[in-house]
Amino acid sequence: MKDASLIKILTSLSTKECNKFVLFVQSPYFNKDEYIVRLLKYLKKLHPAFKEATIEKTLIFKKVFKNEPFDYLKLRRLFSATLKLLEQFFLSEYQQERKIDSQIDLLSTLKDRGIDKRFHKNHLKAQALIDDNQLINSQSYLNQYNYLYQLDEWLVESGDFGKPELLQNAIDNLDRFYVLEKLNRSMVMLNRRTILQTRSKDQHFTYPLIDQILAYLEQNEALFKDDPGVLIYYKRYISLINQNDEESYFDLCKLVEENIERFSIKNGRSLYFSLLNYAAEKINNGNSSFFKHSFEIQKKMLAKGFLLQNGVLPDLSFRNLVTSALALKEFKWTLQFIEDYHKLLPKNIRANAYNYNLANYYCEVNEYDKAQNLLWNVEYKNVMYNLNAKAMLLHIFYETKAEEALDSHISAFKVYLMRNKKITNERYKRYYNLFRFTATLHKIRMEATFTPKKESRVRMDKLKEKIEKSGRLPFKRWLNSQIQLVEKKHF
Repeated sequence: MKDASLIKILTSLSTKECNKFVLFVQSPYFNKDEYIVRLLKYLKKLHPAFKEATIEKTLIFKKVFKNEPFDYLKLRRLFSATLKLLEQFFLSEYQQERKIDSQIDLLSTLKDRGIDKRFHKNHLKAQALIDDNQLINSQSYLNQYNYLYQLDEWLVESGDFGKPELLQNAIDNLDRFYVLEKLNRSMVMLNRRTILQTRSKDQHFTYPLIDQILAYLEQNEALFKDDPGVLIYYKRYISLINQNDEESYFDLCKLVEENIERFSIKNGRSLYFSLLNYAAEKINNGNSSFFKHSFEIQKKMLAKGFLLQNGVLPDLSFRNLVTSALALKEFKWTLQFIEDYHKLLPKNIRANAYNYNLANYYCEVNEYDKAQNLLWNVEYKNVMYNLNAKAMLLHIFYETKAEEALDSHISAFKVYLMRNKKITNERYKRYYNLFRFTATLHKIRMEATFTPKKESRVRMDKLKEKIEKSGRLPFKRWLNSQIQLVEKKHF
């Protein structure tokens, strides 16, 4: 029964969570079915491996129902009832984690029941929880609103109209909650549309009230000088919709660095990645000054733990750091990083990622034999690694002037692109252009010695124009550096 939903979800639980669920099921308040308790006690012993032989349906039935004749429908109903309890357990755990919400819900209950003495004591407890919570997110504003609203209603119902500022503060926090959510969700929509466009799909999203919110924030920015939450999401939105507004972007960078400790790991990571995306667009548009800036952001993310996800370093983050460092010729740092951090890569691609990035390092320091050996000896099942490995071999064959290998590699790559159905149209275009432009540059380089300079110059200018118009291009920095070398030598 390894495919049963209950087994799959139990497998995902930690040992601590599994033990807590067993205690939850044993509580008569939540469960009065002894058969469910028996089932959980048996499954707990098998957690988390759940070997197939130990969870065979007839065996489980015998462990739970003893000598009763096997009844598959009865076992399925037991599994279903246990699954519902597991979902109830998740909800209970979630509610316990949200202490402020629970405390405010208690205030509402005490107020409605007229238990004033307990309300007074618990509203102080709620205020203390809110004051201790320094996290910046929309939920914090919503908590403030709900707390102040309950407190204001309690005072008014008691005949106390002496604190009208409570209602104003409540509404102010409600406005801030809405503004943050609106900005955040609008950014999600903008990013989603970009993703859909790269897949030849489009979605016409509408953004009601966003213009009014932006106009209000622009006119009243000074009102939020002590509220970094609103300012950060405002500057973040502006940076997303207007790449030319570098002032807002660097304001955002400053605000992020000053307040990053007040964000959860998830939200902090998202903030940092928005900075990186802005820098990447600048780099793709030819602004090389953002290379260093992007590298420093990634190093900060690494040092503060924002790149790790459940203790694992995603291979894309690993590769981006290596690429940035090599672009800045931080060779010593790169090699040390590869050796120190490759152990944190996902196990299923650790070897491939390690060898690919080490090959990239050797390629940049002109140790092409070492780089080529690493690339030949690894089978890249991942499409992106396969494409980048082939692009790196293109780099090596071109640099070493291995003409036959280069021609053969370009021809084989064109076939690979046509046959691989997993490659998106946009990605196909980028890598096809890289190989096409490199082939053209190679031809110009080889014929430059016996071609009139004027003619070679015209051909080179046409190539540069095509590269410029092609937009995003893998290994573009390398390709441009090779163009400069040919121009310097022959023109």
